Amino acid sequence: MRTLMKVVSMRARQRLLRLRAIGTGEFVALGIAAVVLVVGPASVFAYGRWMDRNVLVVHAQQWQYAPNVLHATAGVPFRIRLVSEDVVHGFRIIGLDAQVTELIPGKSMDLTVVAPKPGTYVYMCTTYCGLKHARMFGRLIVAPR
Repeated sequence: MRTLMKVVSMRARQRLLRLRAIGTGEFVALGIAAVVLVVGPASVFAYGRWMDRNVLVVHAQQWQYAPNVLHATAGVPFRIRLVSEDVVHGFRIIGLDAQVTELIPGKSMDLTVVAPKPGTYVYMCTTYCGLKHARMFGRLIVAPR
């Protein structure tokens, strides 16, 4: 009888240890899930707020950019959200490494730009968009920091 009790108690201990291990694992999983559910959306919203700073919206339509003068600060990254209203356009800032070859009508495209030094930069359409394509340009005025 005692051997039977020892075997039963040993099996009970093993089950208890297994239950403790499962309980600990579930507790850790719930903790991780709680952190992900709280921190995840908060970081997405914070990123969205950060990304909406310094956004310049430029509408491209035959044969002009609106607005045709943009302002920025040297060394500070900013985004240009390009939107084509009618036909396929292109966009390039001369003197900076910023270019979009195909701006498709009805879709927007974001371009992140950092102007390293103050000055005036010219931006222009790089895809033929009609008879007055050569007149489609604007200015980016970069102020010192």
